[in-house]
Amino acid sequence: MQLRRPPSRGLAPAKFSICAYASYWLANHKGKVFGDDQDGFITIPVIDENQVHVGRTSGVKVYNKLIRDKIPQIIEQSGKQAIIETVSGKEYQDLLNAKLGEELQEYLDSQSVEELADLVEVVYAILEHKEVSLQEFEDIRKQKVLKRGAFQEKLLLKEVIES
Repeated sequence: MQLRRPPSRGLAPAKFSICAYASYWLANHKGKVFGDDQDGFITIPVIDENQVHVGRTSGVKVYNKLIRDKIPQIIEQSGKQAIIETVSGKEYQDLLNAKLGEELQEYLDSQSVEELADLVEVVYAILEHKEVSLQEFEDIRKQKVLKRGAFQEKLLLKEVIES
């Protein structure tokens, strides 16, 4: 699939970056390319055989991303209309994985505890989807601490010299 950029309309060329979320959609939804709209959201230009439609065209902003349960109500309370779809199975797992990457990047960029809470919320959703209880997950975490330790000593492995 050849990727085309939307016309610049006299502006500087749009910058496109591939992230986990974009990679998912490129792999699973033919004809969609991603760009950052500079306000923290992803706009999706939709490419068809004849023309390029940028996600913001005609007052429509296309996201195609997993959202928290109350986001549709929040959008509608602001006077806008949210078009949503319920997903399941492999598509849901793929979207959770993409969301995990998105939230991780947001945390790395901001170092915000709120973003870290978003990351943990996605982990909880993944555990629920995999039918792993929080107790089972905590048991796995504790076993790893017993076998390999935690990060309390703040150790940096510099090199391993083979004899």
